[in-house]
Amino acid sequence: MNGFIKTDRVERIFNLNNIRTRLLLIMLLFMITSLSILTAVSYHFSNDALTQSINKTAQAIGTDYSHRTSAFINNLVVYVQDLANCPDIVHPAGRTEIIDTLSDALNRNPYLTTISYGDLAGNVIRATGKTDFLGNRDYYQKAVQTRQLAISEPIISNESGRFSISIAVPVFTNEMLTGIVQATMPLDSLMNMVNGISFMNNGYGFIVTQSGTIIAHGTHPEFNGKANLLNNYPSTTSTAKLPEYNSSLINLFHTAINNDSPTQGVYNTSEGNRFVVFTPVRLPDNSRWLVAVSAPQSIVTSNVSELNMILLITALICLLIGTLIIFLLGKHFARPEEKYFKAFRHVADAVGIVNLSNGKIIEVNNAFFNVLGYNREDIIGRRFEESGLWKSADKKNVVIFYSNICRSTIFTPLGILKIMNSVLVYYRQNPCF
Repeated sequence: MNGFIKTDRVERIFNLNNIRTRLLLIMLLFMITSLSILTAVSYHFSNDALTQSINKTAQAIGTDYSHRTSAFINNLVVYVQDLANCPDIVHPAGRTEIIDTLSDALNRNPYLTTISYGDLAGNVIRATGKTDFLGNRDYYQKAVQTRQLAISEPIISNESGRFSISIAVPVFTNEMLTGIVQATMPLDSLMNMVNGISFMNNGYGFIVTQSGTIIAHGTHPEFNGKANLLNNYPSTTSTAKLPEYNSSLINLFHTAINNDSPTQGVYNTSEGNRFVVFTPVRLPDNSRWLVAVSAPQSIVTSNVSELNMILLITALICLLIGTLIIFLLGKHFARPEEKYFKAFRHVADAVGIVNLSNGKIIEVNNAFFNVLGYNREDIIGRRFEESGLWKSADKKNVVIFYSNICRSTIFTPLGILKIMNSVLVYYRQNPCF
């Protein structure tokens, strides 16, 4: 028996005809709509702000290491240029004096592995006293032909056998080009630069020349000088593959190499999508490199995902709290109205509600139809005078309860009904007034 009572009670509570249920549904719809709009707006602005913050952080890191790389190369260039302007090189007294000057300069700079002095044909003498021929090197020919500084692409040094960058500086005697001072820096010297790059978790940096050759890689130094972003695979016997090898990166690279400002984008790899920012590095010979800062896209957007989760959880908690509050308020405030409307609909006497401003009938109970014999369409929405209730024979059977004190308060034998600008019409089957 108790189970039937409880079931009936639940059905009455969640019945759509129940005022409390309708109030709850309306307020829930309002809350869901409001929270959805608020969450969407918050997500849009916070996501945009957080994304911009991450992008600016990556750009700031790239710009910082771009300046460091540029300053490092500039210092080496200035060092070699000072050597090219040394009197012992401009006006050498002999071979021994040249070798001593070169040897002293090499010992004072830990980043250089070789320093040489050569003629315009490319015959050079090194700091060790050995001779070599560099006339077939592109950078050497460029320095002779343009009479300006030239910085090479990564090459294998004849003396050390290591991948290196060579710097060629013209030597002028009485404004005439008389020779070339050449210095070689191994690519390993740049590794300290990229090893210091830290961005998010699992992020790293690498430096690439304008031809696409990687000269310093934070996680794969074995590919330095051997790998080119524009090729499918590096020319090496190593089984490791760079995550940068992907066709989607080529467009980013071409855009970045022709852009004076940082270029960012996302490219897909076998290890997943990666976020990258390319920052140009201007070199003294007007060529350029690029410093790249890269990290997995999933890690870059992890903060955004966490923010979305927080917003969603907050919205759900607010929705649950709001639902509870609405339910309690509905239970407290809707119950009197609910009791009235139950009495209104089920009372044996005919009862109706009339709008005072226009005299139209708003609602009537079932007994109204049974007692007076009207159909719903004949009554609802029509003026009271048009309903035919004011015939002389029936006037004595109609009683209107109306308060002159407050137009929104109607006193009836059933209690107090608050309906703005309305009046209750009460028709007794057996009038006693």
